[in-house]
Amino acid sequence: MTDLGVVEAALRAQQVETPSWAFGNSGTRFAVFAQPGALSAALGWYRALPWSGRDPVGRVRVPTLHVWSTGDTFLGRSATEATADFCRTDYRLEVLDDVSHWIPELAADRVAALVTAHVRTA
Repeated sequence: MTDLGVVEAALRAQQVETPSWAFGNSGTRFAVFAQPGALSAALGWYRALPWSGRDPVGRVRVPTLHVWSTGDTFLGRSATEATADFCRTDYRLEVLDDVSHWIPELAADRVAALVTAHVRTA
């Protein structure tokens, strides 16, 4: 099975609402996974993160808006709520109901309104 097949099967097994641009004919966002080794390379970014609990980068020092959804099967609520611990200034969590992982694409109008309001007041 190609990396694209692995990604597609994983998303379908999770019953994730997958945007129409994700799969199908050439030119889709996940078409890159048709290349050998693409999945391993993409996951390598996550493997390289410093999970040891050290704080090599420091805390976020700018007002932060975090948009998350109850329908995201990849990012859980506890991790989402813990994000505030990494902010030294204003942090706002905006929770949308039942939108999958691709919030900017699937709730574009709501995200645009939230980001616009955040930038105006930050």
